[in-house]
Amino acid sequence: MNRIALSIALAVGLAVGVPPASAEGPPASGTVPAAPPWFDDAPEGGITPIGDGGGGPVVARGRRSLTEERALADARLQLDRAVSGWLDPDVPEGWEPPADLVDALVLGRHVEPILVDRTALGLSADPDLPFPDLFYVAALRADLSPQRREGFLDVHRREVGARRSAMLGGAGGFVLACLAILALYIRADEATKGYYTNRLRLAAVASAGAAGAAISQFLA
Repeated sequence: MNRIALSIALAVGLAVGVPPASAEGPPASGTVPAAPPWFDDAPEGGITPIGDGGGGPVVARGRRSLTEERALADARLQLDRAVSGWLDPDVPEGWEPPADLVDALVLGRHVEPILVDRTALGLSADPDLPFPDLFYVAALRADLSPQRREGFLDVHRREVGARRSAMLGGAGGFVLACLAILALYIRADEATKGYYTNRLRLAAVASAGAAGAAISQFLA
């Protein structure tokens, strides 16, 4: 029965929100900073734009977590999703911007502890039930302005340019390797007076394949 009650309480608490306990104070480890005004404007597990639709500060708020680290990681996940949508359609889906660029967008962060009201969840009758007494919710305020967006686009364009240059260089290297293999094949075939033509052809094809595989591995 205890496990059933715990499962029901967890589902209810995480789905509809666990109200803070009015009779309890903040954790004994220290004073919790007051939540900034923008913190309560963001829904849990979502993004709340601030300002007009042309870009600007937004709030990415994570879901309730058991530790501060998990709460911040979930808020960062929401911010990463917001950045992907912010860059669309100029950047293809799946491109991962450098982490330091995303970090530079953050204007502020806050982690709010939420004390569990066991009475509201119907757990007061069983104080020994292993249910967490504290959750954490984190939010990040980030600057998704057009100026910042242009910086991301510049990085993406440079990466695309470098990739294309590498592909062209690899193709050129493969052509040169094939020409060198062909020259060696002709010289070897002439030196052996055609006695090993088939074997030399197989060796040349295998060498060209190995060169292509090596170049592909280098570019991967």
